[in-house]
This record gives sequence, C-alpha cells and structure tokens, in this order.
Amino acid sequence: DLPVDQVEHRDLEWFLQLRLKERSHTTVCKERGTVIKLFDWIVLQGHLESSPAARLTKIKTGGDLPPFRTVQE
Repeated sequence: DLPVDQVEHRDLEWFLQLRLKERSHTTVCKERGTVIKLFDWIVLQGHLESSPAARLTKIKTGGDLPPFRTVQE
C-alpha cells in the first residue's frame, strides 16, 4: 500500500510474479495491460513524470485458445 509516487518498477514486477502464482498467465497478461494503462493515465494527469510500468516484462500466455464453440456444439 504505497502512494503512487513511491511505486517503483521492481514493485510492479514483484506484483506480477506474485499474481502468476495465483492466476493463469492469460489473466496476469491482461492485468499487466491494465497496470500499464493505469500508470499511463497517472502520468497524463501529471501525478508522475514517468511510468514505472513502462517496461514491465511481457507475460507469456499458454498459446492459442481453443476455437469458440456455441452451446449446441
């Protein structure tokens, strides 16, 4: 629970690694995107000069998802 101006890149990397222990890679990949967008917005609002999320490590997902299937299938 840090103020936004005290969050560092390593804090966000640690958070994502912790989430990978609890959730699927696909979910954490989406969460990573949300964190990046959140910090982009914080920078645009003038609360930070640069985003600590700018170069977060990409999360490898489990590959292609199975094709969409309807209820009848």
